Amino acid sequence: MNRVLTKEIWVEARKLARTARTRQAAIAYVTQDLIGFRKGDTLICDASKRAIKSGQTDAKLLLKLYKNGVTIYSTDGLHSKVILFGRHAILGSANMSGSDLIEASVVTDNPQITSGIASFIAQLSPKKGALEAKQLEKLCKIEVIRTGWRGGKRKRKSIRRLGA
Repeated sequence: MNRVLTKEIWVEARKLARTARTRQAAIAYVTQDLIGFRKGDTLICDASKRAIKSGQTDAKLLLKLYKNGVTIYSTDGLHSKVILFGRHAILGSANMSGSDLIEASVVTDNPQITSGIASFIAQLSPKKGALEAKQLEKLCKIEVIRTGWRGGKRKRKSIRRLGA
């Protein structure tokens, strides 16, 4: 299965997440749990002071996920958006921020692509590099000063389902 996703990215991600034994993601900016992380899952994001302070990543959400048993890593400068659900993967442009930007992703079960994503995630998640409660609690104390585009409702371009 290979499909291009646009406005249904997170709907498809939630479907795949529900049936997968584990969820592994390397997504730069995270302000919402759009896939339903569970105990034993892995999340790699940019939880740098800069990303937290600007509101691109939500430290309180990361702490909540950590308390629910999700292993969290921070990679400063991360820009990837990949998720692995067992033998399925989604890779594209969407952060887990619930923005109304026009995004595109590919969902695939191609073993070469999924194994490449698994390797990428493994390389970003060293055994001793996971964030701990004290680090996350410290990040939660950073004052958030949102920068850049502040949202609002803009008219979204309508994109029909893509591919055959």
